[in-house]
Amino acid sequence: MPQNTYPLDPVAALAGMVVYRAPGGQRGRYECSEDLPQGRIAEFASGALRLPQSASPNLHGAVPYNSSLPAGGYKAGAYMVPALRRGQIWLEYAGTAPSAEGPVNVMTSTTIATHRGKVTASSVSGTSGSEIVALAGAVCVKVDTSLGLALVELNLP
Repeated sequence: MPQNTYPLDPVAALAGMVVYRAPGGQRGRYECSEDLPQGRIAEFASGALRLPQSASPNLHGAVPYNSSLPAGGYKAGAYMVPALRRGQIWLEYAGTAPSAEGPVNVMTSTTIATHRGKVTASSVSGTSGSEIVALAGAVCVKVDTSLGLALVELNLP
């Protein structure tokens, strides 16, 4: 049977979708030392961006959505990656969803790659393998639990 109805509503949100980019909110483009999914927080280490993997990461910004990229986002060594530092962006979350107007933390791990760079409301932790650090200068605007995304307003130094 042919399709006879077509949705006209826009996509609610995609990981990395930028809602608002503040003036000067994007700082250059950087090489990435590993594949970077869109909609995650990245750290700057050894001259390139990567998902946070140290106990005290140098959090550099969020990886924005780009519709021309293949599934999986930016491939290591193949793309120059922008980093959003000021504005509103939809980010993937894991664990406890951040609450509206609440603080935002970032999952990092020195050993496990599963949720690195995702935001969370789970408490800051230094437990090896499941470290969680505060994302200073960020607040959750709203959460869409059906999509597993949180709209986060960034104002990183």
